[in-house]
Amino acid sequence: MSTVNPIAGGSTAVSGTEAARQNAALDQQQFLTLLVAQLENQDPLNPVENQDFIAQLATFSSLEQLISINEGVGTLTDTLAAFNETADVAQLAAFSSLEQLASINEGVSALTSALTASDEDAA
Repeated sequence: MSTVNPIAGGSTAVSGTEAARQNAALDQQQFLTLLVAQLENQDPLNPVENQDFIAQLATFSSLEQLISINEGVGTLTDTLAAFNETADVAQLAAFSSLEQLASINEGVSALTSALTASDEDAA
């Protein structure tokens, strides 16, 4: 995924997780800008009610926590995907080793049978 830097005009390659993190940071910054603008431009004779202000701050806090949880889940998903790839390779190697052992076991059994048969013929 590539994004365009509006200031420099160039494009840079950004992963999906990084783009989401940048969007979340932008959203947080926009929220804070709007909150500060609201506080600066409120009617001094009719200020924002305390309950409304606390609700806005609680919403912002919840947003930050959800972003943090989302990042943690993304990291966990990446880790599990890497683990699954490693486990698949290990299972394939183990299966291949089992096939080789079975082949060797069949060869040893055939050799043992042939030696036993030749010993019986010699006796």
